[in-house]
Amino acid sequence: MPVFSLTRTVHKDGVAQNVTVHVHADSLEEAHRLAGIIPPSPTSESTVAAVSAWLMRRIAEALCGVSFWACAGLTLWWNDSRLAQIETKYQSAVASQQRAAQIMSRIPAGSTVCSDGWVSGSQGRGTCSHHGGASLEMLLVQMVALTDPWGVAKRSRSITDRVTWAMLVLALLVSPALDARLFRGSRKGKQ
Repeated sequence: MPVFSLTRTVHKDGVAQNVTVHVHADSLEEAHRLAGIIPPSPTSESTVAAVSAWLMRRIAEALCGVSFWACAGLTLWWNDSRLAQIETKYQSAVASQQRAAQIMSRIPAGSTVCSDGWVSGSQGRGTCSHHGGASLEMLLVQMVALTDPWGVAKRSRSITDRVTWAMLVLALLVSPALDARLFRGSRKGKQ
């Protein structure tokens, strides 16, 4: 049986003294117990190792389960359909922007289009007062011409990617419990 040399701090008359104790034991944990010494607290590395081991067990359980693959499949299908929607909206926005740019190219800079189609060389209050006011459609055309469809599509795609990853991680963490609940009766029959 191995001998462990442990150092413990003893307080005597208000003075701390280190005392070495030699203990015959099969393991360090048993030596701590026999010597009446509280073992040192686990370090952060051992905590990380324990969390990593737990996470790896959880991932292994999830990958063997039906629920994970069902959730992952639905998540990826949602991601593909969402990206297709973003692409369609992007193409539509680009086409609208090109039409708006063509319309704007026919209008001289610094002029205003009136509701009846008249192009007035002035701007500001009172412009187009004899032609039904300024054209709201042209205001919308100007707004469309100034939008950035690529920036909008990029932001939408970024949000979609984040949601997709979050859904996959959630499926990974929840699926073992879901499988246990769904297939509890079928597993009891096999045991």
